[in-house]
Parts: sequence; structure tokens; C-alpha cells
Amino acid sequence: MDKTVLIAVDDDSTAETAIRYGIELAARTKTSPVLLAVSPPTRSKRNRRPGRELLRGLTRGGTDWRDLALAASRQKGLDLEVFVTSGRFSQEIIRFVRSRPAVQFVIVAAPRRLKGEEESMFSLELEHLHEECESEILLVENAGQVKRVSDPHVLLPEKETSA
Repeated sequence: MDKTVLIAVDDDSTAETAIRYGIELAARTKTSPVLLAVSPPTRSKRNRRPGRELLRGLTRGGTDWRDLALAASRQKGLDLEVFVTSGRFSQEIIRFVRSRPAVQFVIVAAPRRLKGEEESMFSLELEHLHEECESEILLVENAGQVKRVSDPHVLLPEKETSA
């Protein structure tokens, strides 16, 4: 079974940077790239199609995230699989990884802006993801900085001081 690099993005993430990084990593490691685009669960009856908001949110500056991902993978000579789903970000990643045990790396696009409680919640989701997945999890931030989720300083600051 071929190993894969899973690139997970949502509608408020630094998707462009994570997509480029994930495609480059897949090319370097000679693995298959898979893009998982997760939108939040729909709440209104009017907006029932998964990914509707995601598709709008990931279109910035006239460049659609799908076009970017496909162009980057083609440039590297890679076949890219794309999945769009709706649900809680970390839960959808975990569900996907459990269905595909060959995922070697999980590239997570960092949210664009987090404040206070949102930052704590995202850190808790990363911690949960790290506990549930055997894959190496890499957090890609907007400036292109990449952090290993297994590094203690990436998770909640309280965790560092109590350890």
C-alpha cells in the first residue's frame, strides 16, 4: 500500500501555504498527496451541501484552492486526490486517517486568526489529533513556518508548565 501525505484545510485556514508545503513534501518523500477540505457542520436548512462555505472561503485573490492544489501537484508530476467533507475539523481528519492507515504525514493548515478561547480550543484539537493518529502531524502557519505537533511547545502552554 502506498504511503500518503494528507493535507487538511478548512475555510479559515492558511490553505495556500499548507497545500504548497504538502505537495512539496509528497514529492520529496515520493508519496501520494491527498487534500481533505473540511467545512464546519451546516446549521441552516438552506445551506445543506457540505463544503459550500468552504469553497467560498478558500477562494482568495481570484485563485481557487482546487486550482492551486491541482497546479502544484501537476508541476511535481503527482496525482492528487481531493475530498470535501463537513464536520469538526479534528474529527474529520481522525476519521479519514482511520479509513486510510497508509497516511504517513498529516499537514494541518493553521487557522488565520485565533483569539483567547479559540486558540485554546484549536490547541486541544491538535492534542486530540496527536493522541489519535500515528502519523507525523505538521502544522503549517501563514508565514510558511512548520511545527511538529509532537513538539511540546506547539500544544497548550499550560501543558508545558505542568509536564
